[in-house]
Amino acid sequence: MTQVDSRARIIAAAKHELHEVGILGLRVQEVAKLADTSVSLIYKYFEDRDGLLAVVLGDMHDERIDNWEKVFAHALSDTMPRGEFSVENLLTQLPMPSSEYFLGLGIDRVQMLAALKDNPKLRERIEQTTQRLFTLTLKVVNNADISKKENDSFNRVTALVISSLNLIFINNDLLGDHRITDEEYTTFLKMIFRNRKEK
Repeated sequence: MTQVDSRARIIAAAKHELHEVGILGLRVQEVAKLADTSVSLIYKYFEDRDGLLAVVLGDMHDERIDNWEKVFAHALSDTMPRGEFSVENLLTQLPMPSSEYFLGLGIDRVQMLAALKDNPKLRERIEQTTQRLFTLTLKVVNNADISKKENDSFNRVTALVISSLNLIFINNDLLGDHRITDEEYTTFLKMIFRNRKEK
């Protein structure tokens, strides 16, 4: 088995364990067993458990951003005429509070954020992926013609909120009978954007 193959098997095994037991439950010994390799080889490639988590969680976050980029490929095009991608287009493609998929991503992200405090390697990697997501989202928001100003603070805050939606949805899920509905959520966003355009 080549180094590339064994490293890929370790990463795949770590991803599987993360889905099964989460960040806190991940054990290097179990990853080694699942990857049919040794703990010492894992440490050779990744230095320690923190290094393994930094690579695997960073890759997982990048994969989700890749999917986000595909969804908004049209809005991210540098050749798209101004105004062709509208606020309405943006709202129809954003996840809604009832999305189980994005709620699941949010729960994963909460675990990841909780691990940042004691894992500087993970923090460094997630800073990179988070900044990538924000940059892409800001470009989508700018292209939605919300504001014609460059580096507009409204667009920047909007991009921050959109890139943090899965965390917001976790809070909403905890509200029980007080949960915000998809319709309420969409209406609120439309009101914000409409008010912005009228100023």
